[in-house]
Amino acid sequence: LFGGIGMASAPLDLILAFIHRPTHMDPTEFADAQVIIRNRVNELVNIGETLKLDRDNRRARGEKRGLLSGFSKEARAEKNTFLEFKKAVYLLEEDVEEFQACSAHYDSYNPLLPWLSLFCGVLSLVLSLAWIVHIGVFMIPPNPIHSLLNAFFIWLDGGFALLGVLAVAIFTLYLLLCAVSGCFKFGIRF
Repeated sequence: LFGGIGMASAPLDLILAFIHRPTHMDPTEFADAQVIIRNRVNELVNIGETLKLDRDNRRARGEKRGLLSGFSKEARAEKNTFLEFKKAVYLLEEDVEEFQACSAHYDSYNPLLPWLSLFCGVLSLVLSLAWIVHIGVFMIPPNPIHSLLNAFFIWLDGGFALLGVLAVAIFTLYLLLCAVSGCFKFGIRF
């Protein structure tokens, strides 16, 4: 399960890291972004204070929280409001990190990293597709249609023995990294 999720997410994450790389902002864009972030921060602070006042008012009125009170419409609405607030704060934190990456770390930014990410993303896409086709052609059918990767490794081993071993190591290491990536993407969420 984790390996399959990682096979899909690893190439996608690497390619999206290239697509969403930081870009240079001119001074007017920089000032506009600062104002927008400042306004969002102030708005979220006001919303947070309102939510806190509402919660304190309910406690001051002495509303009891019984065993089944979490299932009432008011409790669900309160929980949904709080989750929306949490989501907005998270999105603001992400935007602030991107803004800082564009501004504060501009001098130490390496412009080759997104291109390396794109190269690794395309390479991992090829490796993922090779694994998926191999599973579909060799592993799933009761009588294998073709020994795709097996034949490739044997062919590489015939010319220079180290190439076959190196290819097997790369493919298995990639599968291990996909399982770890899938574990972080899916397994930690529960």
